[in-house]
Amino acid sequence: VDFKIDGFGNVLQLATDGTVRKARESELFHNGKFYELDEWKGVKVNKMLELGNSIAFVTSDSLHLLDSRLKQVGAVALELKYKVASAMRKGTHLYVGFVGGGCVCYDLKTGQSMRLNGVSTQISVTSIYQGSQDIIWMGTDGKGVVQLFPFRSSFHTVEIANPVRCFCQDDCGNILVGTKGS
Repeated sequence: VDFKIDGFGNVLQLATDGTVRKARESELFHNGKFYELDEWKGVKVNKMLELGNSIAFVTSDSLHLLDSRLKQVGAVALELKYKVASAMRKGTHLYVGFVGGGCVCYDLKTGQSMRLNGVSTQISVTSIYQGSQDIIWMGTDGKGVVQLFPFRSSFHTVEIANPVRCFCQDDCGNILVGTKGS
């Protein structure tokens, strides 16, 4: 059994048989009753995920995004080979971490998906968090932490054997490097 509370006062219970039940947080302590979600009757939900204030349901082949009334507002088709471990929404992008399957970024506008470079498909991404400066942090199962930066580095290293002493620019805009030695 799993429980989640969204940012809208919904308390959700996922039973071992895949049934999802709901109670309002304000009513839970008065009557303690959970009610099955009508639109999800007969659908086996494998996992519930928190996405900020909202909730997502994972079924055998899709991840379903829900609104404050627990109505589906979007879905992405998943790679059936891997089990979903984590997810994070950033604007129109949904980052999904898989057990033994790396991480995939889904564009919710275009429906396209892209595997993240630098995150091997052999790595289990168990948690995803957006930190300050738009850096995405991914916790892995035994492989440490992976950081995804929102920009490409503007730095590029050129290997030179001799110590660099000065720079100048010629009339064509080329940068000349002055070194010590031959």
